[in-house]
Amino acid sequence: MKKRLLVLSISLIVFIVAVVLIVVLVHRPASAPYEAGIPSQPIPNDEHYVNVTQDMKFIRNPDFPTGYSNPLPHLPVPQHPFMAPNGRNGMHCDPYMTDTYEVGGPLGVSPQVNSTYRGWEECATVTFDGQGRIITVCMDFRGPTILLLDPLTLNELASYTLPPRHADWEQDPIGPLEDTSGGAYFYLDNQDRVVVATHNHTIEIVDFVDSSASFQQVREYDLTGHVVPKELPERDKVGSVLPDWEGRLWYVTRYGMVGTVDPDSGQVRTTELAGEEIQNSFTVGEDGVYIVSDYAFFRFHADEHHSFDRGILK
Repeated sequence: MKKRLLVLSISLIVFIVAVVLIVVLVHRPASAPYEAGIPSQPIPNDEHYVNVTQDMKFIRNPDFPTGYSNPLPHLPVPQHPFMAPNGRNGMHCDPYMTDTYEVGGPLGVSPQVNSTYRGWEECATVTFDGQGRIITVCMDFRGPTILLLDPLTLNELASYTLPPRHADWEQDPIGPLEDTSGGAYFYLDNQDRVVVATHNHTIEIVDFVDSSASFQQVREYDLTGHVVPKELPERDKVGSVLPDWEGRLWYVTRYGMVGTVDPDSGQVRTTELAGEEIQNSFTVGEDGVYIVSDYAFFRFHADEHHSFDRGILK
């Protein structure tokens, strides 16, 4: 019960923070043309904002002059051959999920701040395509939507509706604030396409086509029959999908199914971690896939025959 309350509390904090996107001093290539799109709606201020004075908004340490830089020594993270460049390809920065960026943050010196308010929507993963545009998936209690946003104005340039939650989602023992399936996790591949697991137990690959200024589905893989069977209204949920270093797609489900999908044939192979749960995403290295369940830390490897080598680290 304590664990469930902790997860709910953390999920609620993430939900409240992520209902908005704030972008400060984002660089946009000069050659990238953008249409006006649907105007963004700034984050509304509450009645206490009048008490915020100018000197309270941005505080700078006077010991560090303008342009100060102090990069920390670190081990390099290799670029994944089937993902967009590190730093803009997914929720946690790179295939190792380090959450560690090599770009500098805003210094707080006369910044220009734009914001967009999405209401009850949670936009957990924010990525950037090769033109600097924002690609994100925002979801509310009904379901998720892929959005393309202008990085300066945050205007909505295009949208693509993903499969909604099931009609009986309110009876599911895993509530929406604890549910990371359906689009909370996704990644941009090496062609700037969205690769996302949906509420329909599928993996969709969606591309933004500049000539038509719209998102289009490129490929869909059906995982029906490759998840853990449950009695309704309880359902297994595909939480996250990532490629390994050979381009094979890996996915995990909430109730412990680990699977691979051959991107060419669509062939699915699975192994079940019986009785275990996986809520979060996983990491991918050159030597395998690393997955954490509520029981143990695993390293998986799929050989040329797609058989699984399950190493357990407790």
